[in-house]
Amino acid sequence: GIGWRGAARPPSMALPALLALAAVGATSADTTPPFFTLFGLQPFLYHMLLTVQLDEDGTVYCGALLNTGFGTHVPSVFEMTTGSNLDGHGSTTVVADEYTQLVLSGLSPGTFYDIYCYATDTHLNGINIASTKQSLQVTASGGDYTPPTLAYVAPYENIGSTAVWVYIQLSEDGEVWCVALTDDGSGTQPPTSADIINNVNVDSWARVDVVSQYAYTTDVHLLGLSEDTAYDIYCFGKDMSGNGIDRTPAFVPDTDAINATKRSVRTLLTLVPTRFEVSTSAGMTAYAAEPASWNTQLPRSLRSGCRELRNLESLNAPLQLLAGAVVDLADYDSGGNGTDFATGCSTLPVAPRGGGPFIALLRRGKCTFQAKAGKAHDAGYNGMLVIDYSLDAHGGVLPSMTAHGNDGAVEIPSWLVNHTTGQSIVSALASEGPGMVTVDAEDRFRKPMIGNRQRDQYGLRFYITI
Repeated sequence: GIGWRGAARPPSMALPALLALAAVGATSADTTPPFFTLFGLQPFLYHMLLTVQLDEDGTVYCGALLNTGFGTHVPSVFEMTTGSNLDGHGSTTVVADEYTQLVLSGLSPGTFYDIYCYATDTHLNGINIASTKQSLQVTASGGDYTPPTLAYVAPYENIGSTAVWVYIQLSEDGEVWCVALTDDGSGTQPPTSADIINNVNVDSWARVDVVSQYAYTTDVHLLGLSEDTAYDIYCFGKDMSGNGIDRTPAFVPDTDAINATKRSVRTLLTLVPTRFEVSTSAGMTAYAAEPASWNTQLPRSLRSGCRELRNLESLNAPLQLLAGAVVDLADYDSGGNGTDFATGCSTLPVAPRGGGPFIALLRRGKCTFQAKAGKAHDAGYNGMLVIDYSLDAHGGVLPSMTAHGNDGAVEIPSWLVNHTTGQSIVSALASEGPGMVTVDAEDRFRKPMIGNRQRDQYGLRFYITI
């Protein structure tokens, strides 16, 4: 009822009005129990996974009683809420109209149970327990329901300008999916397992199989990324029985499992070290060219007026070979005299007299790049251009010519071009004539020599000597 402590009733309010007001207050409380729905029941070895729903916020309790063929009693509210006298029990809070999973644990494999549920809303209004009975539900008698574990292993990651490789290990045979999400500075939200598996709302996606043959380790390639961009990488894995690292489908999903795989990276800003332009009567065309590793030590000196700058000062200057006339040494092989001028492995004909500078055009193979450069230098050429012998010999990565420890002995700058570019230059020489095809080559950045198959802002290195 309604009353006032320490004061008389207001004189203006008659008794009928007070009774009406009290009636309104009495009926404003919620006395209606929630509407409970059981949408699914999945049996496993030692538990069952139930999917439930309420039409308002509340709590759901479910219990299991062993059914040996003689039926079971309907549990009391006390038994349902505390788990007393039950053979299995579980509970969960529920948000109105949302599907919620509940784990009913403590069961035995291959056993029949009667399942009961009880639900209350936030006002503690409860439902009828007997009406929820699910008779003779049997647990699984076999199967693998143990989730695998996923971890990153050395070397953990390999970062490029438009791709990232991550190295992972699953604890058993299975499959792994990884995705990359752009971090614009505000962070990223962990994707769901469905988004990861189905390539939804992600910036890059990859899937790999994991097998025992390779100690359950593998690398995952995430391609098509943007240069100099921050990404968060997330992965999800399943074993051969379909168990996910988030404990699905046998258990309620572990929402932290995917977030625990988060790995933040930033792609590289690739610097193109060499400007390489070929000029003919038709105009100028830019091509990709890979500088030899010894170019970083050239020029040995740099003349400026009457001064000759050596060592550190010259190394800080960009390496340039401008308006170099290209000479195809293969043109001298037509005599059939057993020489091999095309590859530069024989003593070469001397460079044309007057004019210049001149660049010897050679083919890869038969002798080392150091030997080729030495022959070209001895014949008076100012630079060397080598044509690779394959269209895509190294997965699209143009290798770097090197003399390794003998780089300091090479006297002329050199560059390598792929087979397609080389054939374009050869065709231009055939149609234009001697001296009509020139090259402007400038190593704008000093591309340092690092380990073979390592990567930096200049891209992946693949060093070759022959």
